[in-house]
Amino acid sequence: MLTLVAHDDPMLKTICRADFIISKDVIEQMFQLMLARNGLGLAAPQVGIDARLFVTRWGEVFINPTIKDRRIPCTVDEGCLSLPGVSRVKQRYHKIVLGDGRVYEAGRAVVIQHELDHLNGTTIIDNKGIDQ
Repeated sequence: MLTLVAHDDPMLKTICRADFIISKDVIEQMFQLMLARNGLGLAAPQVGIDARLFVTRWGEVFINPTIKDRRIPCTVDEGCLSLPGVSRVKQRYHKIVLGDGRVYEAGRAVVIQHELDHLNGTTIIDNKGIDQ
């Protein structure tokens, strides 16, 4: 069974690989762990996997996602499964358009931005992120 890596694990600072192979079983374990921890999303590096992939509470799997458009800046208070008990105010966007054309707004847009930060080696305690 998968477990979360420690908050100081180098994997959380890794820019993840776009070329990877991952089994359906591992993706299912990611969903189970996310739900067991009451998370909204879980990125592969959070479980020690070097892959540009994350899962979300609403049941989607994102593979090699990119954001092509951001609209309506907003400020949100975020937590993270990798940093229990820690929260930070972050600048995000209320509406995003992914490279494949899917559009997300509000909470789902924020979750996607947060998880994409993980794929780029950034956590909420870093003073950088998807738009910095």
